[in-house]
Amino acid sequence: MADSRWLLNLTPPAMPRKSRNTQRGSDVLLRKRQAQRKWGAVLRAKAARPSLSLRSLAKQHGVCRVALQTRWQRYLTAHAAGDENAISTACANNRGGYNRIFTQQQEALLAAQIKEANPALTHTALQGAALSLHRSIRLADGRRDLGLRRCREFHASDGFVTAFKRRNRLSSHVMRSRKATAAADLEQQQHDVLQFVHDARTAVETYGSRLVLNMDETPVPKVEHPHSGVVATASGLAAPCSTTASNRLNTTCFCCISAAGDKLPIGVVVRGKTQRVINNLLKDAPAAVRRGRFFFSQSGWMNAGIMLRWLHTVVRPYTNEEPAALLLDDYAAHWTEEVEDCAHAMNLQLIHVPPKQTTEYQPLDVCYHGPMAKRRQQLWATARSLFPDTADSKQASVERAIMAYEGMSRQAGVDAFRKAYIVD
Repeated sequence: MADSRWLLNLTPPAMPRKSRNTQRGSDVLLRKRQAQRKWGAVLRAKAARPSLSLRSLAKQHGVCRVALQTRWQRYLTAHAAGDENAISTACANNRGGYNRIFTQQQEALLAAQIKEANPALTHTALQGAALSLHRSIRLADGRRDLGLRRCREFHASDGFVTAFKRRNRLSSHVMRSRKATAAADLEQQQHDVLQFVHDARTAVETYGSRLVLNMDETPVPKVEHPHSGVVATASGLAAPCSTTASNRLNTTCFCCISAAGDKLPIGVVVRGKTQRVINNLLKDAPAAVRRGRFFFSQSGWMNAGIMLRWLHTVVRPYTNEEPAALLLDDYAAHWTEEVEDCAHAMNLQLIHVPPKQTTEYQPLDVCYHGPMAKRRQQLWATARSLFPDTADSKQASVERAIMAYEGMSRQAGVDAFRKAYIVD
């Protein structure tokens, strides 16, 4: 059979939708079963009395003599081969309803091509692929070349495509682009991951689990509404959520935990140009907010200056300049020359988490930030249900972040390092 994969790229012709295809298929299947029962009765009569002529049997039962002779030969062949259901084999009609021209072998070939297609085929492209495959097989068999519009036996209707997908366990999903990675890049990624795991495990054995830390930033918006809510079924309405605040980035919190489960004081970066933004945030603030370590930047995100101050005011008092290690992701502010010099002066080893691998190998991203975000959503929903008239504010968002962080157990930190393959 000629290779027909190039035909998958053909643009299919516009085909009218046939809403009667499902009913037509059911009617054809019913007539096929009725015909099989009729032929079975004729063949059983012939097998019971072999002396009867085919002409008289055909006239008696009202069937075609030539077709009866063909089925009788099938029966004799199947019976000689030892087939226990020789009559059923002789009467079987495997042509498949009104799309009988599309055989099971062609369907298997089409299913294999669809599973290997990249990009994935749409519903319309699948119709074109089926028509192209049917046409190429006709040409390979030496049949007369007919245009796609003139293939009367097979039209690849919507009903056929839907049934085809069900039979072959295929379904339409959202198509997402994914950047292909070269073999050399994959090899480099694997090398980086192995090197990171080796360095992190060596640090735990050398410094102890208490002195192996991981720090990472996470944005904290003013509004922490859950992703879904309960409403009346079939109401056609979205779950209500009224607020005067937006969900844009307002503050950045960065947590730091150790492999032993210890939690260093949480850091908070507030968007602003002067110390006044922090003073306004701490004005009449509850005790939970005052337990954070506050910094400011024009973007509201971490920078090299904040990183240096955080190392001096938070990490140094915890490690007491004992040999320790800090796991950091690929963010540029973590790896400036000043930061590396400051860490070296503190006997702090900086270990680089492989790029694009933080969801698997950075403890805070593996299973720490997710539960914290869920806890913040619960605190927001509870506060809004108890005090519906209270406005969402930056101070309230910082309070929720600190309470969620402080509510994380020591075991959660240990599990995060374990699931990141750093400790056993």
